[in-house]
Amino acid sequence: MAEKPPAKGKNVGDDRNLIDAEASESGLDLETWVLTFWLANRKTIFTSIVLALVIVVGLQSYRIISAKMEASTRRAYAEATTEEARKAFAKSHKGHALSGAAYLTLADEAYIRGDFNQAAENYELAAGILDLPALTYRADLGRAMAIIQSGLPSKGNPLLIDLCGDEAAPMTIRCEAYFHLASLAIEAEDFATAGGYLDDIEELAPVGIWANRVTSLRNTLPSASESSLSE
Repeated sequence: MAEKPPAKGKNVGDDRNLIDAEASESGLDLETWVLTFWLANRKTIFTSIVLALVIVVGLQSYRIISAKMEASTRRAYAEATTEEARKAFAKSHKGHALSGAAYLTLADEAYIRGDFNQAAENYELAAGILDLPALTYRADLGRAMAIIQSGLPSKGNPLLIDLCGDEAAPMTIRCEAYFHLASLAIEAEDFATAGGYLDDIEELAPVGIWANRVTSLRNTLPSASESSLSE
């Protein structure tokens, strides 16, 4: 029996038109979905993009402004060459490390001219601001000595003793504190205590400049026979 010819308009075994139609339909759905999503969320998308740009630009601006401010602060510090200028700088840049350096210089100047109360105050301000341990300890030492020189050894001596026992303090600071205590003990004619402080320095710095200073100061101590005679 002869096979019936295929019906008009139908292609037997040829699905290409069907596949093309499905692909086209699928592609159209994707485009439609993207467009619909964009129209529905474009404000949020724009906001997110703008916000991201604001954050990036803001951070960059902050870095630039901070760098300019830091450069301006350094320049102002360098230009503060008089005592009054240093006072003004220290007050106007309160909390900045360079204001601590300004207070340290002001303290040294006050100490040299014999204004020990002002020196002690400025040393304390400097110590509270400076972020370099070596300078902080130097300010602490200066404050202790200024208090002693102002006539209050009962308040200053304990500060020196604290520095002597602070193992985190630089060796030079500890030796200096011991040396001042030894000198004060000699002034009070407490030679045994003075000798003990000098021994402590020799343990910390057996050679070098501090060993030489210990030898020089120890030579001022009375001999054992002289001490017994004085008693």
